[in-house]
Amino acid sequence: ALMPYGARLAEMESVFILEKFHNLRRLEDDQELEYRKTDIERPLCKYDLGDAEKTNAMETKAKATFSNMLGYMGEKYHQYPELLASQIIQDGIENEPLRDEIYLQVVMQIMKNSTPSLKRCWQMMTLLVKTFPPSKDFHPFLEAFFYHATHGENNTCCLTKQKEKDAIIQIAQVCLRKLDTIVEAGAKETAPSEEEIKALRAEQPIMLSVYFTDHSFKKFQIDEDLLVSDLL
Repeated sequence: ALMPYGARLAEMESVFILEKFHNLRRLEDDQELEYRKTDIERPLCKYDLGDAEKTNAMETKAKATFSNMLGYMGEKYHQYPELLASQIIQDGIENEPLRDEIYLQVVMQIMKNSTPSLKRCWQMMTLLVKTFPPSKDFHPFLEAFFYHATHGENNTCCLTKQKEKDAIIQIAQVCLRKLDTIVEAGAKETAPSEEEIKALRAEQPIMLSVYFTDHSFKKFQIDEDLLVSDLL
């Protein structure tokens, strides 16, 4: 008989420990995969694109991605953080070898993060899981991480208010559900709109005004799952 989904994920949790991911670059002895406020000196993942120039270019892009991540999170000042998020996601769409790196960078910024930027990290994660999938090898590690987060452990241990913990748990549940969908569907061609990212960052719904032939109009709250037929 097939193992129940929850039980399978619980078992995976003890097997697919992030530090055991084969493509994770070995950390220094005094380093851990956890939240930081400064740029990274090296990418988190190992790259071998068969060409030294291409490999170096991807490593440079990986480090630039983390710098953009800090800007979106608010650790660095940027006038338009939504643009940074859009750039990160578009880089992932266009560069498949960079996708695990982006996921890992967000995971790292979630770990042991007790600052307000924790929610920003999870917001970024929701954008990633509906835009492009992780690699087949990294998928179970990410799935186990999400499952762990849905139980309010590790990533919420630094939060003191139950309301904040519940909000993160809810986001993690959405990410776990969306992960299977994007793995099956494959990467999208375009990043979420700046309006969607801005609404997510402000924790506000996206509103769409629909005008009718009698000159009246109605506003609808929309999300990425909404179909035109749902409005009719």
